[in-house]
Amino acid sequence: MEAIHKLKTNFTAAFRMVVLERDDLAKEVVEKIGVFLTHKLSSATLPWEVPALPAADFVDFLVERLVTDSEHFEPPEGFEIGELYLARGCTLGNPEAVRVYEETLAPEIARVLARMGKAADVRADIAQNIFCRVFTGPDPKISGYRGRGKLASWLRVVATREALDLSRVEARQTPLTQSLLNEPDGELSPELELIRITYRNAIKKAFENAVQGLSTRDRLVLRHTLDGATAAEIGNIYRVHRVTIARWLSSVRSKLLAATRQQLQEDLSEASKEIDDVLKLFGDQVTMSFERLLATASEDS
Repeated sequence: MEAIHKLKTNFTAAFRMVVLERDDLAKEVVEKIGVFLTHKLSSATLPWEVPALPAADFVDFLVERLVTDSEHFEPPEGFEIGELYLARGCTLGNPEAVRVYEETLAPEIARVLARMGKAADVRADIAQNIFCRVFTGPDPKISGYRGRGKLASWLRVVATREALDLSRVEARQTPLTQSLLNEPDGELSPELELIRITYRNAIKKAFENAVQGLSTRDRLVLRHTLDGATAAEIGNIYRVHRVTIARWLSSVRSKLLAATRQQLQEDLSEASKEIDDVLKLFGDQVTMSFERLLATASEDS
């Protein structure tokens, strides 16, 4: 393959460039790592068609995963250069590497999550979060993958832990309905206050059902926003612009309002004289909550 051929051709010069900047390594360690990588590269193959990565950058990526002691080096067993090549391509945002990941490795994660009983939409969102946490950000989890064994096996472990962590976090979090359905600002007229008290449970039930009807992505975006994340930060998770996140939040508001109003109209059909006031009161509450959310999400974006 062209990519691995270029790496083999440029390895010696790239390795020298990398180790010249590593004055923390003993000469013997540098020599042993050089011999080890030369041997591994001689038989290395890439099971995927991906563009060539910058040789010096990838060699530095390899050296980081081999150095455990600046004075001693023991060649590791099962060191997978091809797997690390794909991993580095993903951290660099290489479109072809990301495509290979989505076609070959993401299905492995989906299977793990399916065995854990996660619904299809939940699996998709967790898989997206895993990619972002593994390959992006200032401290990507890929730093924990040392190339010992297949990347797919390592990702299956990460996926299991991520799913368990998400379940624990969700169990601790304040329900979305409680966070969004705030008490109205200011004083209400006696008539509206009576309506609010009378239909509070009906509004809460209808709103809870509307929230449950959202996609997992919509609920996660809401949760991230309620937890104080900016639109730019959430955009990094989903690899979209912050303006897109703002549009998603506006869409979520419309969905919640429509679904809740529909159920309230069905449940309160006998209270036809007061239904308009109930819907207006509910709409005002949710609109104010989302205005706060959108304002918060826009800060520092």
